[in-house]
Amino acid sequence: MRKILITVLVLAGGCLRSTTFQCETAEQCGGGNNCEPEGYCSRPDPSCTESGARFHESAGPYANKCVGSVIGDDAGPDDGPADDDAPPTVGCPAGYATLPGAGTHQYKLITAGGTWDKQSADCRATDPTRAYLAIPDDAAEMTALSGAATAAMFWIGISDSTTEGTYVTVKNATPTFLVWLAGQPDNAGGGEGEDCVTGLSGTMNLQDDRCSRQYRALCECEP
Repeated sequence: MRKILITVLVLAGGCLRSTTFQCETAEQCGGGNNCEPEGYCSRPDPSCTESGARFHESAGPYANKCVGSVIGDDAGPDDGPADDDAPPTVGCPAGYATLPGAGTHQYKLITAGGTWDKQSADCRATDPTRAYLAIPDDAAEMTALSGAATAAMFWIGISDSTTEGTYVTVKNATPTFLVWLAGQPDNAGGGEGEDCVTGLSGTMNLQDDRCSRQYRALCECEP
């Protein structure tokens, strides 16, 4: 089912309307266009030298960006910024890019599912001194991560694996942002327990889950 979100902003007595369209199939985007994994339509554009496609103006935070230029994806060779309108990646490996509203840190999307430990290790391996499983420091960053994940659930770099009920980040620090889903954390994983934290796409809510489950993740890099 197609989803259309209309946002109306009233400025100086006037009305500014922007429309965001999310797709599920290429047919919904019109002939010759494509529905990208991010859930937005793109059109062919040879000026996007690596991907050959540019997001439509209705693609929300990706609007008019070359496909692959907003956030990296480990699933193929098109990782990283695709042309000159991509955010800079100074100090971070290829495939990392800034997210709208998330400040100067850069991020990389891992679309393949993996356990919390695997995703955390894979993020760290991209740059052992600067990269780690993404940690939301505030509501703005959590909103950006949630929108970029494009999956129902994704791993967050927070757990209470060492001491039950004491949550720490993968940087061994106390989290500054913990907005739990109602009734969470409940450690309802039976003998295994639920020691790792997931984000819920499209929300600012977190919940605890079994670390052995397979979810996608975002890596975070400090330039």
